[in-house]
Amino acid sequence: TFTLSAVDSANFEKFMNTARNIYLTESTFAENGFSDEQIESLRSHTVTAATLDFISLEQYLDPKYSSEQLTQLAEKAIELKKINNIFSREYQAAYNAIEEMKSKFDIQLTLDESDYSNEQKEHIIAAIENGFDFSSVSSIDSTFTPEEIDTFTSYIIRSEFNKAIEFVRNREIVTDSVEQDSSERIND
Repeated sequence: TFTLSAVDSANFEKFMNTARNIYLTESTFAENGFSDEQIESLRSHTVTAATLDFISLEQYLDPKYSSEQLTQLAEKAIELKKINNIFSREYQAAYNAIEEMKSKFDIQLTLDESDYSNEQKEHIIAAIENGFDFSSVSSIDSTFTPEEIDTFTSYIIRSEFNKAIEFVRNREIVTDSVEQDSSERIND
């Protein structure tokens, strides 16, 4: 048994709440599949978040992200928590920044797992930044040249769907013709 003064009691309670919040956050990270390395790299952010009257960092983070990406998202989440008025434009802008960052990370992860060259990835990312819907990336295969990516995505961005369809059809005809010529040369 031990006794504390009123001041020390309040500090002790705050310390215990912070420790509990750190434990709960890190336990949730582990349950959600975060590696020990990821949890460790987030420790300073977890501690900061725990002192801000419990912030649910895990709602903004995903173990699929790199440690660097997780750090960037955690910093944005902490900035968001520091904004008092959740109905303010500042809060909405901070929340949107987190969602935009997550979207960029998701796009990069998807492209990293693809067969696209670095140059093709750059053109796809540029198209997305100009309004090309990422869900349409599957219509671009790794045989598209960067220029073809630019042409096709510009049609989609401008809602010129007939031109996009015609472009793909013409491209397929040319591609099939080139493949047939190559096949015939090999057989000769």
